[in-house]
Amino acid sequence: MSEVNLAVPYRELPFNKQGTDYFVGDIHGCYHLLLEQLKQLNFSDNDRLIAMGDLIDRGRDSALCLRLLEQPWFFSVLGNHEHMFLQACEVHIKGAEHCYDSEAIHFWYRHCLNGGDWLGQYTGDEIRVFKTLIEQHCSLALSVETGVAKQKLGVTHAAVPDDWQKLKSNDYLLANLKALLWDRRQFQNDRPKASKNIALTVHGHNACQAVIKKANRVYIDTRQRSGRFTILSLPQLFAL
Repeated sequence: MSEVNLAVPYRELPFNKQGTDYFVGDIHGCYHLLLEQLKQLNFSDNDRLIAMGDLIDRGRDSALCLRLLEQPWFFSVLGNHEHMFLQACEVHIKGAEHCYDSEAIHFWYRHCLNGGDWLGQYTGDEIRVFKTLIEQHCSLALSVETGVAKQKLGVTHAAVPDDWQKLKSNDYLLANLKALLWDRRQFQNDRPKASKNIALTVHGHNACQAVIKKANRVYIDTRQRSGRFTILSLPQLFAL
């Protein structure tokens, strides 16, 4: 699996003293549904929204979802769909006649469930902007201070190692990129062990009808099966 060139592979967010931190599963281009649900929560400029990755594909508004990365209140880890995009968009940018024969393009389209053709309407310069947004603002792992001494909440797209501290090593992140972005075995394991040195972790990637908690891991990617995003506040996650 190809490497990624992210400005901040591991991000640490301080405790939000002015507002509430919310966490949402895979958005997949459903920009207007997300805004509707945030409005219902009375989401304010003092709040933060932290996404599990997979901002793009399948839904109608992938570009608008990527533009959320420009907002100071929005944070996201890298999803496998953003990673596929980064591999494929180089071919789109070059505008090569054979671009649709590219292995990266075919791999991306095959995993988009008919939702990857949105990029075709944009110019090379516009695609470069999307690429830069992902590389500058998405991380492979993210931690959030909870306001409780020595308690942090962690976020990755798909999986987490047995010890959260491993994610602070760039070498580990790159060596385990496929697991962090694609793994489903942890979700399918009925007897998982808790990850050390992190109070709780939150993930997307694995579609579920309702929130599922296994050991100290929480899976919140519910839109695909329920039709609605799960958006939980930091206190709600710890109350599960």
